[in-house]
Amino acid sequence: MDDDRDFPEKLHDHLTQANWPDLRLQGNKLSTTHEGEEVVIVDEIRNQYMVRFIGYNSDNGTYELFGGVSTVSFDTTAEIQDFIYFGGLRSRQAYGLNRSSLVKAILQLKDGKYGGCEHVNVSESHTRLSYSNTTHILKVPAQRYSEVLATASQIQRQAKSYQKSIERHLINEANHKYLGVETQRTTNIAKGEFAFLVHRFNLETKNKKADFVKYLDEADVNSIQNLTMSMIEEEVFSLDYLRKLDSYFLKEKLDDIVTLGRAIIDLKSTDLTTEKARLVIQRLFKDEATIPDIRQLENLWQKYFEKYLLYIIFTYKQIFSKVTLDLEGDKKEPDFLGINHYNGIDAIEIKTHLKPALVKDRSHDNFAFSSELSKAIIQTTNYIDAIKERAFRDPEDINKLTSETEEENLYRPRGIIIISSKDRLVKNQSRLSQGDKNKITRDFTKLRNSLGSIEILTFDEVLNIADNYSTKIAPKATEQNE
Repeated sequence: MDDDRDFPEKLHDHLTQANWPDLRLQGNKLSTTHEGEEVVIVDEIRNQYMVRFIGYNSDNGTYELFGGVSTVSFDTTAEIQDFIYFGGLRSRQAYGLNRSSLVKAILQLKDGKYGGCEHVNVSESHTRLSYSNTTHILKVPAQRYSEVLATASQIQRQAKSYQKSIERHLINEANHKYLGVETQRTTNIAKGEFAFLVHRFNLETKNKKADFVKYLDEADVNSIQNLTMSMIEEEVFSLDYLRKLDSYFLKEKLDDIVTLGRAIIDLKSTDLTTEKARLVIQRLFKDEATIPDIRQLENLWQKYFEKYLLYIIFTYKQIFSKVTLDLEGDKKEPDFLGINHYNGIDAIEIKTHLKPALVKDRSHDNFAFSSELSKAIIQTTNYIDAIKERAFRDPEDINKLTSETEEENLYRPRGIIIISSKDRLVKNQSRLSQGDKNKITRDFTKLRNSLGSIEILTFDEVLNIADNYSTKIAPKATEQNE
């Protein structure tokens, strides 16, 4: 429509070609008849074109008035194409504001701040947005309105781009599912677009692990993990953010984990129905949707290590639980199988901090392994033998282990037993003489050094290892980034 005709005349010709009946053009006034009454479509009033939006329904031969924002007016000197697009060439299609629904959404003309607006008045003479609750007219500066239109167009282009991208992604997934075809993936997003997804996902309502899990499956989590690791390794994140990661994972989180572990050690009985025990359990599962029913102290420690073993014992790169071994026809499960950073396999057995590691041998005036620790040693030895013999009930467990380490390492496993605490190595230890306490330290050191393939640690020692790492290593990591 690049001609010199006035806007009302151009619109009249366009709608006539679309077979809209009963159109009348008088000067710059374009009108029609609706339910026996004249309805003005376009009129020139005080150097502005006032446009009222109606549509023609060719199915029943009637005109339909638009609700809500039914009128727009703009200076006659404005570029018409910036304000109006022409419809009417199909049934029920009308002309309206450029990118009509987007403009309404941006200016909150349908819902929100200006939800009662019926008329948008755009003019060079307006210096700011102003709205009248009486006339329901929103006055918009011409420059601001042009910016809104440009933004609406950009939103529309990006939305179409997102639609094409998600369609392409889902088609590629279907190709793989039904045809086994792998399609080379490409990055089609532009700068700033990733913030859209992050903004929609990272809402304040998601403040617990369970809130995130509702929206993430295993594939989502793996993708996020891989992306994050790549960005950390390639130093995409700012140094300030990397310092915060150092502080959180090497200091704050580790301190919280150690503090929680010591709170469990402070429990002086196996009774987990006490208020003190209940609070510890709540802290352990604070990020979970539901708190499990933990009734045994050993189970509490197992859950603690299940969540945090990789944090507090740094020699492990992977931990497996619920791996069933066949011990002479009986099914037995070590608490954990760990793959250390030397690719060795450890069978890890967890007891409790209240179990004594030693007993007094009065006939020889020294200390020996307690029955609880002796049983744990025998049990761990059996686990070691079963691993060497590849006596796994589920062959898939062998595949899981060998995906992390070489198969020959199955023939050289070790054992780790975590039991007791420094003040409970012997039952009623606090009542013993200082001489006996010195013998406890001496004999415990000799006894556990005598075991070739099994290492015995107390719960205190495990937590102290993590605590020392936090206090000594974290500051150095921060200094390197400065």
